[in-house]
Amino acid sequence: MPVISESKNSYTDVDWPALLNQDSARWRFARSTAEAGPGILIANAMATDAGTPNVDNTLAVALTLRGASVHFLSCDGALPACCVSHIDYVSADEFASLGPSKSLCVQCVAGARRMFNPLGLPLHRYSELITAAERQTADDLSSRLSMQEIAGYRFDGLAIGEHAVAGALRFHSRGDLKNQFHGETILRRYLNAALLTVFALRRLLDAYDFSCVSTLHGIYVPEGIIGEVARGRGVRVVNWSVAYRAQTFIFSHEDTYHRTLMFEPVKNWENMTWTADSESQILEYLRSRFHGTHDWVRVSQPPEEDLSSIAAEVGVDFSKPCIGLLTNVMWDAQVHYVGTAFSGMLEWVLETIRYFAGRTDLQLIIRVHPGELLGSPSSRQPIVSEIRKVFPSLPRNIFLIPPESPISTYVVALQCNAIIIYGTKAGVELSSMGLPVIVAGEAWIRNKGVTYDANSPAEYFELLDRLPVRERVSEDVLKRARKYAFHFFFRRMIPLRFMVPTSGITPRLELSGLDDLLPGKSIGLDVICDGIIKGDDFVYPAELERKNITEGAKITRVDDFQMIRDERARGSLRIVEILGGLGELERMRIHLLRVLREFPSLLTESWAWSTVIRNVRRLAVASDSPMGTVHFFRIKLIEASRGIGLINRVKIRRLMSELWMETAIGLYRVGSYRLAGFAAVRSILDDPTQVARKVGLKRLVHALMSNS
Repeated sequence: MPVISESKNSYTDVDWPALLNQDSARWRFARSTAEAGPGILIANAMATDAGTPNVDNTLAVALTLRGASVHFLSCDGALPACCVSHIDYVSADEFASLGPSKSLCVQCVAGARRMFNPLGLPLHRYSELITAAERQTADDLSSRLSMQEIAGYRFDGLAIGEHAVAGALRFHSRGDLKNQFHGETILRRYLNAALLTVFALRRLLDAYDFSCVSTLHGIYVPEGIIGEVARGRGVRVVNWSVAYRAQTFIFSHEDTYHRTLMFEPVKNWENMTWTADSESQILEYLRSRFHGTHDWVRVSQPPEEDLSSIAAEVGVDFSKPCIGLLTNVMWDAQVHYVGTAFSGMLEWVLETIRYFAGRTDLQLIIRVHPGELLGSPSSRQPIVSEIRKVFPSLPRNIFLIPPESPISTYVVALQCNAIIIYGTKAGVELSSMGLPVIVAGEAWIRNKGVTYDANSPAEYFELLDRLPVRERVSEDVLKRARKYAFHFFFRRMIPLRFMVPTSGITPRLELSGLDDLLPGKSIGLDVICDGIIKGDDFVYPAELERKNITEGAKITRVDDFQMIRDERARGSLRIVEILGGLGELERMRIHLLRVLREFPSLLTESWAWSTVIRNVRRLAVASDSPMGTVHFFRIKLIEASRGIGLINRVKIRRLMSELWMETAIGLYRVGSYRLAGFAAVRSILDDPTQVARKVGLKRLVHALMSNS
């Protein structure tokens, strides 16, 4: 039986003390024996939830059982900025003055202590490794350098500025810091934290003989800096992250996988065993990508796959030559990459639009990455807004599919003559489907001999001049593309079957005891540990397995399908909230109407009411006709409620009443007193029990008093 903690907080997971106490004598012996083994430093970067620490703990125990002397490095609130920090969790105002300490540090430090202490392995803290003089040096340098100097700043040859900028961009969820509130102050915080990380790591590496340092991502602060310092000292670096396929993780040597996958030697995969079974497995998985049924994260909305409906919504004529352009999220992994054609994704998108404006013989379909809205964190520099700044009206042959659209990217792509990408992994998938792919940025499919890779703007536009492609991808190139896709999705993504997907973002760790982590129990864990201890390649021998390697991730039960539908309903409503928060009110209105059509049952769920009410109120307050806007949505609510039963219709009457009342409060707050009164009356007419309960009236009185 798995050893599960009964805690009610976000750390509900494996009870590490109980698990280790089951075989305490063997664990003590393993720790004692491993003290003479190769030194491994696991540098934990975040512990606000159980996800990352659980992986770190699993590695620590497994490595110790294999004779490695494992140490932890964990932050104790000593850094003025870090990768945990994000504007969704702490305001720019608070972060600029206090950093993460007030909102995040207490939870993160407590989580790390709770997770790592029970193992009884050496645990080092940043505050113990940084002197007062070093803090002063970090303060002086981070305040003295100009904004222009920071990005390229190197401290003793270490690329400190690059990771500081990446951290600040991640905090803001943007591709640049232009006109950002406290943008400069926050960037200087990240530079300060980067310098302190250098000092702490140097002191720790001086004191202990580590052969390898393992940490998350390999980018940002402190993870990217940890790698810089270790490499500078000749210590091997291992970076890891949760992968795409369910129950898998990706590990890389020496640098972040964002870089290493682009330059991985082709000898690692081009001569691997290749059979019809291998090909069918990768094709099955690629088909599953349409809905995400074999992945950690499923598609958040029911994808629109009907071509006639797509053509009508987008306005494109699929009978004419189409070129697809797929974006990625602008803020993600913004460090320097060698050999890309443009300075960044935004420049690439805008220059591509300018080019196709003169190619009226072709239609360009721009599909904005859904991760802009549904990623964690969501982007605060939407590419749609950036495009509109330069092109208020797109040329007639250019079409834009926004991130909130449920239109299937794959269905659209398969109608295209060719696909253009910058940094999305979709290039791996689409090249395996026989589509010609042009790569302008840091996509992982680059340098594999299956795509057209541009290393300069001149090369890029020369490739575009050849469009449309006259010949389809050859059988040899298609086979090569599928072999790489198999390598990428099944060999580089290493399975750990005891990491079980949940309805949230954090997997559940199911371990019964130390035996589960011994050599030979998990091939994936053996590959990972051999890579960390010996420096072996992080390649899982998936081609040697005879079973269906996608099993365990399939959706087979009715309950599973209902869970997926519930997840998609919540995901669709989350998009409404994000668009409303970004001020994209027209896009939010369109998406809210779609949600009401596709998920009418949401209206019977009280948890969904607040999102519907809040966003209709936003539309009403911003409208020239607030009452008309609410009345329009009232009609849509009535239409959506047909056929869902009398009790549920009564619930929806109450929802309508609350909608009118919240609109009344919103209108009053912006000075529309007369309209606020009308809205309050409509609220009572829709649900006279408001008077008896006085719920809505109390809210309106509160608004009156707070604005008097």
